[in-house]
Amino acid sequence: MLWASVAPDVLLTSPEPQAWSAAQCLAHLNAAARPLVPALEARVFKAQRYGPYGDPPFHYRWYERLFIASVAPEGRIPIPAPPVFYPPPEPDAETVLDTFCDYQQRLSVCVARSQGVDWERARVASPALPVLYLSIGAWFEATLNHGRRHLRQARRACGLSSGTSEMARDEAAS
Repeated sequence: MLWASVAPDVLLTSPEPQAWSAAQCLAHLNAAARPLVPALEARVFKAQRYGPYGDPPFHYRWYERLFIASVAPEGRIPIPAPPVFYPPPEPDAETVLDTFCDYQQRLSVCVARSQGVDWERARVASPALPVLYLSIGAWFEATLNHGRRHLRQARRACGLSSGTSEMARDEAAS
């Protein structure tokens, strides 16, 4: 795991002046998850009781597919982070990791509880742009892509390889 193999001071060191440190990468993911995960949990809770219900495969709108692709590690159309999601200059690495793990666990439970819910028709507003609603399936996929993107960035910030074989091993271990 990234945190266990790197000295604490390295986690807080930016690789270059305008780049985020590894801790800042996770702090950014936490900032994005803070409003989104509770909104997804609430929407899934409501949909379990009242619908919409559905079974895969689900098909997402063109703008949802574009958003999912834009936050992927290999995305060619990066979306700049809204200022509300900027990480603090010097986050506490241990707190950031604990919070990150908590949000990952909550998201995993949310996905599991959403089985039987129509991932295409159940929608949640964007925390960054409340007039934009995306399906919960698009949010699930985009959140995973966003996490992969910034975990790769965190590995680079620590001077670690971000090769696909190492990334696959790390993702399988988590």
